[in-house]
Amino acid sequence: MNLPSKNIKNTYKSLIIPSIQEADTQPEQEKERILIQKALAGIFRTDPGIPKEIREKTSNVSLFNPVIVGTGYGMSDNTYINIGKYLVHRNNLLGGKLQVRSPNKNQVYGFKSQNITNNIKDILLKLHKNEPISFKDVDKLNEQEKNQLYTVGKKLHVSELFDIPSTLKSNEDKLKDEFFLLRGSIMAGNNNPDLLRKFKIVLLKMKIIN
Repeated sequence: MNLPSKNIKNTYKSLIIPSIQEADTQPEQEKERILIQKALAGIFRTDPGIPKEIREKTSNVSLFNPVIVGTGYGMSDNTYINIGKYLVHRNNLLGGKLQVRSPNKNQVYGFKSQNITNNIKDILLKLHKNEPISFKDVDKLNEQEKNQLYTVGKKLHVSELFDIPSTLKSNEDKLKDEFFLLRGSIMAGNNNPDLLRKFKIVLLKMKIIN
């Protein structure tokens, strides 16, 4: 039990918190948290690596009291970040899982936690930072990623994601989305020749449709 405090902190962040967060509902998370805390309390009272005088002093103390920990489950106030009008679990997002909550931290009806790629994660983090989504960001996405982002945007009413040229849209809508994304990148000063070439192609396609 002679474990440096830094290692304890890292273990708590990498193993214990994620195991609590795996539960989608708040009651399930609290149940999981209490089970873990009871196990830790038992180890603390019986591990021979802990000095005897400390084990004796804490034998009648309710360690890791759920009331003291409260609804934060031992996590700091920056557990969630804002994306649109919703909250997204920060650590889960960084680990490749999108877990969304309402502003009062309740589960969003009809929206289950889902795995995401690094490309999707990067775009969602840009939204959190109020940074514009460029054509370069979107160009890295495959069709499945585009469809997932578009669906997430519609479900969570994140208007910035409506411009993703998903296959769920009509060809005309996809062209319009590409036009606005490319135009935005060019107006922001990106004069990459490949970008300009794609912009000309989109203009020609839109002219043919009209």
